Amino acid sequence: MIPAIPNSSGLEQSRAAPAAALAKQVMPAAAAQRCVALDTLRGFVMLALAWGLLAREGLLNMPGLHWLGVQLHHVKWEGLAFWDLIQPGFWFAVGASMPFALARRRERGFTFGQNLRHALARALKLMICGQILIDIQLGRRMFHPRETLTQIAVCYLICFLILHLKLPWQVVAAASLMVLNTGLYVAFPGSSGPFAPADNVGVRVDRVVWSMNPVGMWVSMYCIGSSVSMLFGCWAGKLLLGGKSHPQKLKRLIPAAAGCLATGLALAPFDPVMQKLWTASYTFVTTGIVLSAALVLFWWLDFKGRHKAAFPLVVVGTNGIFFYLLSSALGEWTSKSVGVFTSGFRLAGPTATVFQATAAIAVFWYICYWLHQRKIFFKL
Repeated sequence: MIPAIPNSSGLEQSRAAPAAALAKQVMPAAAAQRCVALDTLRGFVMLALAWGLLAREGLLNMPGLHWLGVQLHHVKWEGLAFWDLIQPGFWFAVGASMPFALARRRERGFTFGQNLRHALARALKLMICGQILIDIQLGRRMFHPRETLTQIAVCYLICFLILHLKLPWQVVAAASLMVLNTGLYVAFPGSSGPFAPADNVGVRVDRVVWSMNPVGMWVSMYCIGSSVSMLFGCWAGKLLLGGKSHPQKLKRLIPAAAGCLATGLALAPFDPVMQKLWTASYTFVTTGIVLSAALVLFWWLDFKGRHKAAFPLVVVGTNGIFFYLLSSALGEWTSKSVGVFTSGFRLAGPTATVFQATAAIAVFWYICYWLHQRKIFFKL
């Protein structure tokens, strides 16, 4: 990971003026600044993920907040809880940032070959970081193809290649991935149907290829469906990056969100909403929900200009991957360490574990705030 270095402010005025004029010619106005809504969405996803992992078990033991603890766990197999939206939100945020990153590299004169090498290198770094995290969590070394960052790396490469097609072919590619994902389950059904938790085709593939037995769990081939979730993020990012006015962007985002929700609900009776297999209905329903959140944030923050309200989330969103790695690797340790110096928040009674989790996340947030104040942004 290499910290991004801000542009020097010490150039002579005679050199800065031509450079600024050239930038206006080369760089679209929308590309010259970050989209606050996307940074905010990314920050919310990262904070919710980190806090939920630390606080959810404590919430389950609290009668008044048991419902929240339930929402911070995945549904067993079919259906949707709040926690089942975190991963699509993560994928969407990664996809939405891709057009911005590609635009910046193109402005610097990068060729397709150079961008491809960059994408391959980034995917490799994501995989390495992901495997290190899972090794730490499991306490032993092993390759885990279903690990989050490893799956993101695969989806990232797929979306990178698709984004270089013309838009109609991008749509065809997305539709083909959805048909392929559903078709594999239907063509090779398990003992109790296409989406049988014990022996669906994804489980059988993992048994043969990876010597794993993910019964009732995520299968490694969920990257087929989740690539489409990331691709929706790419399209949203491309729209927000473009030169259209804010009202025009909203007029396109609203029907897109509604269309995704309607499509997902229409598919659900035939293709159940299942995160662990990342079915087509799950892809569209969750994309519709995440896209709805993104457009509300875009309306409030970018269109209305209420940037200050989002600052706590932007602090995390602009260093999202750093926050994710830090909280994933040190979350439990930091929570326990905070507990040592706070007596486990015993005075808080049944809510002690929630206070302790919040304090641990506050530590990570402050580290990101310290970096943000110094304009240090870590990238892979």
